[in-house]
Amino acid sequence: MASTPIDGKPCQATQRLSQATLLAYLPEGSKIQEMFLGMSLDEWEVISFNSRTREVCVELLNDSKNVLLSFIIPAIVFNRS
Repeated sequence: MASTPIDGKPCQATQRLSQATLLAYLPEGSKIQEMFLGMSLDEWEVISFNSRTREVCVELLNDSKNVLLSFIIPAIVFNRS
C-alpha cells in the first residue's frame, strides 16, 4: 500500500499498520510497548503510518476524551554474531 505523506503535518500518511505489527516493531520491554500491551486492543487504534519517516500515529480511545500520540518507531537493528 502506498503512503502519501504531507511533510510537516503529523498523522497525514495514508499507509496503515496493524496493532500487532506496531507491537512487534517496538523495542522489547520498552515503556511504550508495555503501555500498549497493558491496554485492551479496543482502547487504541493505529490511525496512520509513514514508512519513509517511520512516524506512527495512535489514537487512545476512552469514554472521556481521545488522545492522539505521534512518535517515531526506532530502527530495527540485527546483531550478527
